[in-house]
Amino acid sequence: MLNIIRASLLSFVDFTEEELFTIIARLRPMKVARYQHFLKEGEVCHDMAIVTAGAFRTYNNNQDNDAEYTSDFIFEGNWIGDYTSYITGQPGYNNVEALEESEVYMLSRKDQLELYQTFRKFETLGRLIAERLFVELIQRKRDFILKSAEERYLDLIKMRPDIFNRVPQKYIASYLGIQPPSLSRIRAKIR
Repeated sequence: MLNIIRASLLSFVDFTEEELFTIIARLRPMKVARYQHFLKEGEVCHDMAIVTAGAFRTYNNNQDNDAEYTSDFIFEGNWIGDYTSYITGQPGYNNVEALEESEVYMLSRKDQLELYQTFRKFETLGRLIAERLFVELIQRKRDFILKSAEERYLDLIKMRPDIFNRVPQKYIASYLGIQPPSLSRIRAKIR
């Protein structure tokens, strides 16, 4: 657990051992059962959390056609939550569901703001995470506009092969913006 948190934090910023200790001391552990929600649409996200074990998906509901749209998969070493809700204090639109028995370490908004005041490097961490989220969002939007479902599937195989062993096919299809039978056809064609 500690190694995953340390590696994640150090992948962004070169923290000292003292700084790491202070940050990690603010984190609160939480177990999340398979298919339990860390966060549901309409709730205010009071905590962002780093995943130390397990897998999650972020998805949105479309009430018009009773469908779910998976927007991301999150594994060990990455953060979960609804960043917009976390920052604004307003109810969020994202659902964050565990796909496996999972463990996270949570950081409250209050603790985040106090760490910003304590360590300039922690403020840098927050900025770098926000920049990464922004770039990923723009890339995903661009891919949906410019690439076919097959191209998005091939990109997923190349960039995130771990997903296929840990995530049900119906969620992968949803992430790619297609129905499960279409994913089966793409997979059969590529084989």
